[in-house]
Amino acid sequence: MPLEIIGAGLPRTGTTSLKAALEELGYPTYHMVENIQHNDSEKWLTILKDNHGRDFKDWDYIFAQKGRRVYAASVDAPGCTFYKNLMEFYPDTKVILTVRDNPQVWVDSSRETVYKASQSGGGFLGVVSGFVFRNIFRSKMIEMINKVFFTHPDACNGALEKADFDGGKAAREFYTNWNDEVVKYVPSDKLLLFNVKEGWGPLCKFLGKPIPDKPFPRVNDRAEFQKHIKGMQNVGVGFLAIVGGVVGVVCGLVIFAL
Repeated sequence: MPLEIIGAGLPRTGTTSLKAALEELGYPTYHMVENIQHNDSEKWLTILKDNHGRDFKDWDYIFAQKGRRVYAASVDAPGCTFYKNLMEFYPDTKVILTVRDNPQVWVDSSRETVYKASQSGGGFLGVVSGFVFRNIFRSKMIEMINKVFFTHPDACNGALEKADFDGGKAAREFYTNWNDEVVKYVPSDKLLLFNVKEGWGPLCKFLGKPIPDKPFPRVNDRAEFQKHIKGMQNVGVGFLAIVGGVVGVVCGLVIFAL
């Protein structure tokens, strides 16, 4: 099954809710969650070596690997950064551009979630959790996220860092320019501009699917994401306590030996 749907919307535009909706409609969907589950960050870093991924040709390497689930849709990062490449490799795909109510809503959500997580969550606990997460558990994932979302020439390229210092102007402009470029690049008959607040109607019409007899999924909002950040901090504190205990035991043994 080739990829049928490409999500060109940026992270924090309802991509997790869209993933849940597409799964409900029968489309196995690749999201940052799948990157974590499959430990695919090394694969994405390999892709990025080919002119930032622009020259990479075999996208089945990610979406149709032997021995695991074959994906019919891709949403969120890292895939959204490469929507043009994916359209070239899978020419019959439809594209969904998820959007927020306005650019500032996206900036505020991103700064309080994705950006904060990338900066270790802030404060001493954030520094500890960030160290543990980057250097012990997910160093390749953090490297991949920074390259895809923050420094890739086709992605944010520092816009969110600047947002903390200029009131969000650079990030608002980036969000607007990103969406404008998607609309300009993708043929109108293959593109759906979609705010998840609109629910099932536009999505099902676009995909030719009946509307499910259940509410449209609402998942991974700002509060839920911040709980994940707090969980990272708790892991960091636990690790610090373990290290402290080990150091205490070693020091005690040394003193006892003396």
